[in-house]
Amino acid sequence: LRPVLLVALAASVSTTCAQYFIVQTSWFSERLFNLLLILFLAYTLLYTLLKAGNQHSKSPGDLSAQALISTGLLSGLVAAVSGLGGGIVIIPMLNQVYACDIRKAAALSLAVITLSTGVASIQNLFVVGNSQPVWA
Repeated sequence: LRPVLLVALAASVSTTCAQYFIVQTSWFSERLFNLLLILFLAYTLLYTLLKAGNQHSKSPGDLSAQALISTGLLSGLVAAVSGLGGGIVIIPMLNQVYACDIRKAAALSLAVITLSTGVASIQNLFVVGNSQPVWA
């Protein structure tokens, strides 16, 4: 439960901040970000194919709070600016960077998605018109 809550909380905060301070600004380039995202995904694919035989045994519960929070922050940022789920960051980061078992990383990712989409849904209840919060 601890890893799920830490990653989900960090992802939710990161997504909210990215929406208001990056995505809704005039300098944000969706094309540039998509290019960077494609390069990141290509790297992840190649790394995964080359290291496919390596078995990791760590559990996300074994990781430090700093590792879990940084994973959540990065996944929330990517989810906000790309529209893709945070799993494209959570699973490779936990598996490749922190040597967690891929099945445990995927399970954590599913739990985080459930919580962070719930937060996003509640947040969207308070948005009217063109993404302006009700209180603005």
